[in-house]
Amino acid sequence: MDAQFNSSDKLPEKGEYKDDSRAHVTGDYKLLSCNCTTTASDALNTAGSHAFEIIGEKAGPTNDRFIILGSLGSHLK
Repeated sequence: MDAQFNSSDKLPEKGEYKDDSRAHVTGDYKLLSCNCTTTASDALNTAGSHAFEIIGEKAGPTNDRFIILGSLGSHLK
């Protein structure tokens, strides 16, 4: 997460953190491809976490990328 945060020097242009040098814009929110769930999934997978490991019928263990918060919550239960 630190690497992603520090990879951008773009500051928010509106809202509570407008022009705050401690805030960085790392991407545009997109419901099905760039949201809080995809960001958390990507960070954990990049860090080598096995929290999302799924045993596929033929493929063996793989790390999935969750898009919808509800599916992430169901998997972690």
